[in-house]
Amino acid sequence: MKQKKDHIDLYGLSPGFTKAIKKNQVNSLYHRILFLPSVKSPYYLPNEYQNHSQGEIAEYLYLKNPTLTIESNPFVSSLDEFFCSKSKSHFNYTNYISLFNLRYIYFRKDIVPAHTSCYTNGDWDWDIVKAGRKIDELYGSDNIFREEYGSFYLYKDFVPLIHTSNNLLINNTTLEEMVSLPTYKIGSIMVSENDYKNIKCCDYSSPIIEYKKINPTKYRVRIHGVRGAFPLLLSEKFSPKWKIYITNNLLLKKEDLPSNVHGTYKVEENNIENQASQEELFDFINNGWITTLNNSDIQFVSKKFHNTVQNDNLLNGIFYETFEIMNNIFGSNIKLLEQEKAQHYIANDYANLWILDTENLCSSNFSKNGFCVKNADGSYSYELIIEYYGQKIFYIGLLIGIIGFLGIVIVYSILWIRRK
Repeated sequence: MKQKKDHIDLYGLSPGFTKAIKKNQVNSLYHRILFLPSVKSPYYLPNEYQNHSQGEIAEYLYLKNPTLTIESNPFVSSLDEFFCSKSKSHFNYTNYISLFNLRYIYFRKDIVPAHTSCYTNGDWDWDIVKAGRKIDELYGSDNIFREEYGSFYLYKDFVPLIHTSNNLLINNTTLEEMVSLPTYKIGSIMVSENDYKNIKCCDYSSPIIEYKKINPTKYRVRIHGVRGAFPLLLSEKFSPKWKIYITNNLLLKKEDLPSNVHGTYKVEENNIENQASQEELFDFINNGWITTLNNSDIQFVSKKFHNTVQNDNLLNGIFYETFEIMNNIFGSNIKLLEQEKAQHYIANDYANLWILDTENLCSSNFSKNGFCVKNADGSYSYELIIEYYGQKIFYIGLLIGIIGFLGIVIVYSILWIRRK
């Protein structure tokens, strides 16, 4: 019976959708997954798992690796519009989605988009069969599984959350048009014309980046084998509150790493397409691209994507390690890189870009104090921390709150004892 008012519907998850979510949850690679249609409040088509209704997809709130939705990201609307039946979009879809750290795509056949250009005034411009054929034309050869209500695809041109590039472009039009230009290569970095004029970059040797996502507001990044100025991109929403620090933490050499890799490193079945094999790990170690491994239980190490390796064995560090006052108290050496040493720009219309001049950085006091390691070939290696400053304010507020609470408890305890 058609409902004319808000109501609650009980529904189950189709086997394919369940499988896609499980794949997301057990996957150790930091990535985003794209569910098409990319709306978080679609219309549900009736089947044995759900009734005809409209409402939010609650499962998206609990994903280990996040998705993209039209409601929360203005760039995502193009991802859906490309598949609308009457769409006139002809941009390079594969290049476009490379901008958003995507690794998997799940095309759903049990929902249709609501509140988008593919649906206006009760009229759907979304043909599931045609849209399914179109996505198969693009990624059918990389299909992982199919079932009645959905298909799951691997996106082979994955670009890591943090990476560098030797292709810096002037962005003077829309992203859709930029990624369709012959000069665009997957992994390219695009900046405005004004910023491009101010950037002195990039005559450099391509560095290898080793990194760990400690939490959504903090990353540990190690740069290996770099000369000159180079771009470092973080594919998170731009904010001047993203800050970058240099540390003097020891970067271990291959002879200092655990020797029993064969016995302690195992490739997880759910991560075969993303995790480095034992042979690849040995190659990374020999090249100096991996500088920390756990002794007893080696954690996930990714394959090399666009000269970036994710290494979950890197230290989390203490939450206050970037606090200047704590560094002064405990004698730590972690320094904020000011604008002249780490120019901060908007890239790809949304992401954070820093231009790091290694020669300037490592010829200063940073090198004398052990922040930079000079390699035998004349290149440098060093460790950075990228952190969202707003999180530090939260920690400070939390600390003040705890101290205030303890102070109140102590005062009331003293008063209570005196009354006795």
